[in-house]
Amino acid sequence: MTWLQEYDAARSDAAFYPRTDLGFVCAEGEDRVRYLHGMVSNDVKGLAPGKWILASMLSHKGKLVAPFLLGNIDDRLWLLVEEVARKSLVESLQKFVVRDDVHILDRSESFRIITLLGPKSGEILCSILKMKDFGSAGDFRTWSVDGHSVYGYVAAQPLSSSVHVVCPSQESDRLLKQMEEKGAQRLGAQAFEAIRIEAGVPEFGKDVNEDRLLLEVPYLEKGVSYTKGCYVGQETVARLHSRGENVAYRLMGLAAEEEMTPVSKLLSNGKEVGRITSVCISPRLGKPLGMGMVHRSAFEPGTSVTIVSGDRSFPGTVVSLPLPL
Repeated sequence: MTWLQEYDAARSDAAFYPRTDLGFVCAEGEDRVRYLHGMVSNDVKGLAPGKWILASMLSHKGKLVAPFLLGNIDDRLWLLVEEVARKSLVESLQKFVVRDDVHILDRSESFRIITLLGPKSGEILCSILKMKDFGSAGDFRTWSVDGHSVYGYVAAQPLSSSVHVVCPSQESDRLLKQMEEKGAQRLGAQAFEAIRIEAGVPEFGKDVNEDRLLLEVPYLEKGVSYTKGCYVGQETVARLHSRGENVAYRLMGLAAEEEMTPVSKLLSNGKEVGRITSVCISPRLGKPLGMGMVHRSAFEPGTSVTIVSGDRSFPGTVVSLPLPL
């Protein structure tokens, strides 16, 4: 099966992608909600049991430490975080614990993560786990499999029907086999990368890193509360927001007729205005699509730029991500 067939399965049927790029962290203790509320960018106190939110840990200067999904269930908070940022997140959360009754536990070795995508993903998961209700976007679910807890972040990205399934390591092979037996297609890296880029979901360490500001990344802006009060890095976020989010750079899409490569330069009026960080062939556009940080002089959608890839120069256009459905 080609990667385009895998991609089509994810959009029209069901597909799964085993994740080696994600870790799983737990916060427990009586003070867990109050403590994390004062540490991260989103409203933890307002997070109802059985729900999840997007949030970010920032430095005191407002730079990114780690974005993550934060789920609330079973008297614990569960953080789904990219592997490259996992250690920094755990260390940042642990170092400010003094007298608080909160414990930050890295459970990544005990769990495996599988992203299940497509309009039939709920039907397949319900059949495997013998449940009636798949839930809707924003739900954080837990199910029991042979006495082991399986967690699910029901999401609207990278596709409108998605769920990040977090299962005990010893159950992952069986769950993957059951997904295939129920008709889900295993995705390769090329198909998943196209889905990710079209959805505008950044990869930490590649598209964004610890030198970037949260408000430079449109996807992460959804994980900010402007009414919750103080948290680490809040002053920078609030100041930029009050000035109309006048950031110097923004993570944008780049469309072109020729294939791009990561680190390709972006030029506008002869000056460098950014670099490509991720690339794919977009089935939605029928042409190459990239993602990269673009200077404010050129980050308005529709802006024409020159892409310099090796010894080639060709025109490109700045586009908003995610791509319209």
